[in-house]
Amino acid sequence: MKILINGSYEGGNCPPFYKVLKDLGHSVKVFDIVFYKEVNYSKLINSDDIILPSYNYLTYNFIKLLRKLKISLWMCPFILEGKKVINNFKPDIILNHQTSSSANLMLRTNFKPQFNFIYGSEIKGKNINNFMFKEAIETATLTFAGTEISKNRIHNIYPHLTSKVIFRTFNFLFIDKFLENEKKRNSLYDRKIMGYKDDDFIIYDNRTLRHMETTLHLLKAVRNLNEDGKNIKIILCKGFSGLDKIVYEAQKIVLNYKMESYISIIDKELSNEEHYRNINISNAISSIIPYDEFGSFIMQGMYFMKYLLLSGLPQYKEIFGENAVYINENNYLNIYKSINYILDRKNKINLDKNYDILFNNYNSKTNVLELLNVIQQYQD
Repeated sequence: MKILINGSYEGGNCPPFYKVLKDLGHSVKVFDIVFYKEVNYSKLINSDDIILPSYNYLTYNFIKLLRKLKISLWMCPFILEGKKVINNFKPDIILNHQTSSSANLMLRTNFKPQFNFIYGSEIKGKNINNFMFKEAIETATLTFAGTEISKNRIHNIYPHLTSKVIFRTFNFLFIDKFLENEKKRNSLYDRKIMGYKDDDFIIYDNRTLRHMETTLHLLKAVRNLNEDGKNIKIILCKGFSGLDKIVYEAQKIVLNYKMESYISIIDKELSNEEHYRNINISNAISSIIPYDEFGSFIMQGMYFMKYLLLSGLPQYKEIFGENAVYINENNYLNIYKSINYILDRKNKINLDKNYDILFNNYNSKTNVLELLNVIQQYQD
């Protein structure tokens, strides 16, 4: 089957989707209909399979101006580009990596069948009531929700679209040789190289710097823990979605309160190697923003068998039960208590069980085959 993925070259589940589909023998191309920058793509994606848009600088900036002025003509060049790619590649299906404006533009090419994937942030707050979000679900052949909770929320708000949204797990961890080798590295040796001690309790977080309130609470909690004699180190990474203004405020607070010895802020996107080293040297990974979603970072923490400090969301509690620690209220005291809970009850948290959950429920090949079985029902 010829499959066109309309989505990101890096980040999220686009690269592993591509790799699993290729390994299953499909012809796959990756294209981002609104992309116009120097390409940053995963090592999982063969560069020959990336289709680059041909927008020139003037056209692209004119489009941005029209969009800012809310003039609908801004969509036309993108739609034309999408049609050109479709005519050249002639896909059997299109997978829209997200249910976003990128999906809307591809759907307006009128190619069928097209399938959307919903990510957590797209249905948080007012986003779910966005006209373009609703339009994307109405227009697509089918939309996959990654959790039952996401599916039910959409069904409650748009009951007439019940048949257009179904739950299928599309969150999975693709385990390649590189990832396997990273897990086998000597974490104590890497700690020494990176300036940490054997007995440091290290927390790695590459998500919080996108949410100001949570960042402030986390910094205060870690400060108080260290003042109380707890040996806590934390690595906060900007990652793909961290915001510059939050990074700036966090750096300022760390300097003002002289917390540099136990709080490290990384103001950049890390390579896969750097990212995995941070997981490997850590005792726990943290993903505690209020609109959190079950993505690759948490699964990587499960694979490396790290303690999980997570947002107190129902879907997380359903997956992990007592084998994770939850931030049920977004305040520094709750974060303080939750980190203390890990320190005091480490032996009662079953990391082996989280590892088994990962392999039993989030196997990449099994999940992609299940998705394809559903998709094939709609091809005719």
